[in-house]
Amino acid sequence: THHDLPIEEIRDMLEVVIYIRQHGTGELSDHVEQVVKKLWRKIEKQDTWYENDLKILNTILFSFPIEYLHLITGKILQRLEVYKNYQHLYELRMTILLNLSTLYLHNQDKNMCQQICYTLLEDAKNKKSYDRLAICYVRIGICRD
Repeated sequence: THHDLPIEEIRDMLEVVIYIRQHGTGELSDHVEQVVKKLWRKIEKQDTWYENDLKILNTILFSFPIEYLHLITGKILQRLEVYKNYQHLYELRMTILLNLSTLYLHNQDKNMCQQICYTLLEDAKNKKSYDRLAICYVRIGICRD
């Protein structure tokens, strides 16, 4: 149907991904910016974030300005903590943490990058995810100068 919300969200996510792949994250078109805002408004007002919400968040994360990311990181970390022991969401949780650390490192916020890497480090150790473990150690080293 024309008003199937999950399908509409997937379409919106794909629009954002395709735009970022073609144009980068530098400056979003007005349309893509509106799509991101619509997707985020839906997630932000919910008390509980579900798997699909986390997937949407991971998709739109790179479109947030760093100033706004600073405002919402606490909320993101708090929501992700809920899923710390859910095995089927562990990968997604680690991916979001890795992406957050990437954004902070890219924007020269070494303190936040390091803080997130320490959280991810514990997850990577528990999961025996050696590639992410290595990334964390390298980033922590970079952040310490």
